Amino acid sequence: MSDTFFQKPLGIVTLVGGALFGPYAFFGEKGGMNPPSQPAAGQYDSLSGQFVSSANDLLSGMQGAAGVPPTQDWNQPVPQVRPIVADLREVFRFDISPGWVPQNFPRVTTVLAETRLDGLRVPFVSGTQPTDIAGSLTYYFDAPQTVRRIQFHGNTGDPTTLAALMVQFYRLQPETSLGGHLYTTRWNNRITSVMQLTPAPVIYSHDLNARYQVFLEINQPSQEYGLTREAEQLLQAARINGAW
Repeated sequence: MSDTFFQKPLGIVTLVGGALFGPYAFFGEKGGMNPPSQPAAGQYDSLSGQFVSSANDLLSGMQGAAGVPPTQDWNQPVPQVRPIVADLREVFRFDISPGWVPQNFPRVTTVLAETRLDGLRVPFVSGTQPTDIAGSLTYYFDAPQTVRRIQFHGNTGDPTTLAALMVQFYRLQPETSLGGHLYTTRWNNRITSVMQLTPAPVIYSHDLNARYQVFLEINQPSQEYGLTREAEQLLQAARINGAW
């Protein structure tokens, strides 16, 4: 794995705000809950437990939400989402500690991994443009508190910017596939990271921010920590269906 894999963020990319309902609650590995069915006219916010009408409702109040200031007005709701980032490499990084996560995200949920890893999951919205992403972001730490895995489940309206970032800085490469786009990274001829971009089951002409579902898992190359069962099943299903 090259040094660019651990490079600190410094560039540009904005991702999607319109569909936080599914990724954070529905796509969680363990410790999540299934939200009510989504109506065609609205979106479910798993953080507030309410249906909202637009991405702006999800993002309202999130600017400056790195934490609750000492003068917090307790009559006002505490923002649940990290402020918009200019570059996704600010959050897709392997040089952080467990303490960095609650310092940079207002809401953190602890989760268990299928291997000997501790997970910290946060809701994440990178912006309101079609090229933005919205969903759940999970960091997995080993016993020495080193990041071994980063997972993202969510949505985007236009995956081209995300795909370009993963190819350029995280060494994912496109695979020949049907029904969407598949990207993988190999180490010693073994797949260690995967990203699948699939068209949403239902696409609404007025909703430009949730036309693709995103599954992204980036792992540090290691014989001990490989792909999750979820990622392995994703690749197996693609092979069985002839999509890859």
